[in-house]
Amino acid sequence: MLHRRECYAVAGLLGLASCFVMPDTLGTACVQDLDCNSGQSCEQGICVEIGDSDAAASETGTGTGTDTGTDTSTEADTSTDMPEPLPDGSVRLVHAAPDVGPVDVYSSGSDQPLVEGLAYAEVSNWLDIDIGDYSFELRPAGADPLVAPLHVSDVVAVDEGDRISVVAAGLLDGGPEDLLRSLAIREDWGTDLADRARARIVHAGSDAPTLTIDGLEGPPFVLSRFADSPAAGVPLDLAGERVELFEGDTLLTAFTTPPLAEGEQVLLVATGLFGALAREDDGFSLIAVGEDGLLGRVLQDPQVFTLHGAYDAGNLENCTNDFEVAANFNFGEVQSAFLSPGDYDFEIFGYPSGCTGTPLNPGGNASGALEAGERYMLLLTGEQSPDEGEPALQVATFRDRFATDQVDATSIRFVHGASAEQIYVGNVTDGEIKAEDVYTNPIAWRSESEPSSLAQGMYLLGVADAINLPAPPLTPLVTFDFTSTAGPREWGIVAGDPSPGPGDKIIQLLLIDTATPGWDVEIININ
Repeated sequence: MLHRRECYAVAGLLGLASCFVMPDTLGTACVQDLDCNSGQSCEQGICVEIGDSDAAASETGTGTGTDTGTDTSTEADTSTDMPEPLPDGSVRLVHAAPDVGPVDVYSSGSDQPLVEGLAYAEVSNWLDIDIGDYSFELRPAGADPLVAPLHVSDVVAVDEGDRISVVAAGLLDGGPEDLLRSLAIREDWGTDLADRARARIVHAGSDAPTLTIDGLEGPPFVLSRFADSPAAGVPLDLAGERVELFEGDTLLTAFTTPPLAEGEQVLLVATGLFGALAREDDGFSLIAVGEDGLLGRVLQDPQVFTLHGAYDAGNLENCTNDFEVAANFNFGEVQSAFLSPGDYDFEIFGYPSGCTGTPLNPGGNASGALEAGERYMLLLTGEQSPDEGEPALQVATFRDRFATDQVDATSIRFVHGASAEQIYVGNVTDGEIKAEDVYTNPIAWRSESEPSSLAQGMYLLGVADAINLPAPPLTPLVTFDFTSTAGPREWGIVAGDPSPGPGDKIIQLLLIDTATPGWDVEIININ
């Protein structure tokens, strides 16, 4: 039987024509006699010679009903139900551009969106399409299709059996090196791995440097910005794998992948901004994309900053499970590390111990749950050789809870890390801390105050004894000169001994600014 190829516009399928192979009829198709040649008439949709209408009727199974005794009722299939075209490939869209809001995605040349309202860190369903070349346009969600697109992708060639994830990356308001773009990731995975999953990493970090990826099976490998790891992927443990990201030899951050099913194949799309906090919506993170869709957003491992605030102790180590969280640092110094999310017991040792022997805080100190995307201060406080009634060495854990929207003043939380039961902190006027100038409720040892906002300027701060909760006005034990500027988010750790003996340090104020990447420490001496 002869066949012909007919094409029809299919709404919603990229705005393109879809073609079907249809059986050809025995004569020329027609609607009326004028569609036929001279000497022909249009009978049952077919041009036939005049006088042959009965034969035509017999051919099409619509005769007069006269039984000739011979079966001549062979019917041509005139059904108008078209078979659905089988897709030749599949694409999906991954929104990994942190400064771009929700978008509608179009195929170039179409006024019907493929995907509507795709938000940052979301993934569309797979879209089945025919073989061909396509460009994709991003418009603000709900915008008229005639509005100029925010971005038009490079041409994506779709071949038979292709599965392509198109990743929108970069910044709408970026420069030439980080401008909004799209990355076409062809998911040509290798064979499934027994008892393991497989991951492929896409570096879509808009302001991130070239990264060295370590912690996975095999040697470390380097990924430049807007590049991806080899197509076969790297194996992952099903319970989760710790991935470390370095710039050269410097550890920038780490992630712990979520639990995965055997044989799962995952795109880990690194996105967001290093300049933002990990807990913020546009902070640097991983979008985990499984074969069937979004698995979730993976935040950075909790970062811990160990601050040495034990004034009578020398070089120390802070350890957990034989791992050195911080080592070889002295009073007023801070070191950072990344830990997988979870609960920890921290033990203090004299340096060098290699985290072995008897800790200086027997039994350790529990951290509570350390959560992904968060930062914590681990304050080593107390005394290595305490007098009666004074606290021994301890590790106190504080989560960074500072708001980030205050930019015209200093936000400060005071922490009691001195050898005293309870303290007040306030502004000193005429040698006193008056009731209206008290910044804190009484703070117990190893505790912090609520934040105070100090307008830009010079302050005379005082620390007063809060034992027995005396009512203001209060006589300060010591005073400090403090300068407030715009933007700092600081912990003010009161450390030392208000009643120092020989060899003891009198109280000092340790300022640690969480608005700076390294959390440097400034030590302010008393007046």
